[in-house]
Parts: sequence; structure tokens; C-alpha cells
Amino acid sequence: MLWALKQNDPNNLLYKHEPDAIKNMLALTSCNDNEFVDALKKYKAAARYHDNNVESARRQCEPFINDIEARLTKHHYIMGDSLSLVDYATLPFIRQFSRVDRKWFTQAPYPKLRCWLEKHYQDPIFAKAMTKYSQWLDSNAVVIFGRE
Repeated sequence: MLWALKQNDPNNLLYKHEPDAIKNMLALTSCNDNEFVDALKKYKAAARYHDNNVESARRQCEPFINDIEARLTKHHYIMGDSLSLVDYATLPFIRQFSRVDRKWFTQAPYPKLRCWLEKHYQDPIFAKAMTKYSQWLDSNAVVIFGRE
């Protein structure tokens, strides 16, 4: 994602006019990729296999979720008042977290995070990204993404 945005970033997802923005985005993305995702896998597995440690596994995810909630309390998006690389990089994983125990999540103390998710769900870009395609076979017509 970073390489592509360095080539072309028409929506300023890298916040190029803010000196420490990329460094901060990469740090948060690294936390997502290296800590949150591991905890999320354990949480999903505990829920799937009806493990007695579901709550404990969920608590392992919550430091990251609490950080995101705190950021969203200050701004509309994770890094500020406009979308950034971090919003798109973390969205799939935060979405998975929200879906492990939907009933719990709707009551959890994360109202800003729920609003943030809802904004993404309503975004036409999200709808495009979530389009389901049948399995492609060599005999199928070529699909080129980004072309209607």
C-alpha cells in the first residue's frame, strides 16, 4: 500500500504535509500487524471452538482497540479528520474483531469505533472491495479491476 501511495496519492492518505505522519502511520500499522492480528486470531479461534478463554482472548485485543477508540474520540478518522493509510490498513482486522461476537460488540464501550466502521460500510469503495466474484477459470472472460 505504501509503495502505491508514494507513486500516486490523490486523496493524501499519507498526510504528506505532516512531517511525522508516515512514521506514526507505520508504527500503528506495525502494531496492528504484529500484535493485534495475533491476538485477533486467538480470539476468533476461542470463539469458534467455544473455548472457555474467549473473554481473555478478547481482552488481549483490547489495548489496540482502546487506542483506536481514543484516537477516534479526537478525530473523525484514526490519524486525523481525513482518511489515511491506517484507516484502510486496519479496517479488515477491526471489522473481523467486531464480528466475532456481534452482540457483545454492539454493547462494548466503543461508540466511535462503531461509527467509524459504519462510515466505511456506507462508503462505495467498501462496497466495491467487498464484491463477490465467482471462482475465475481459464475459460472465463478477463476481469480487470478498476474498470467498469
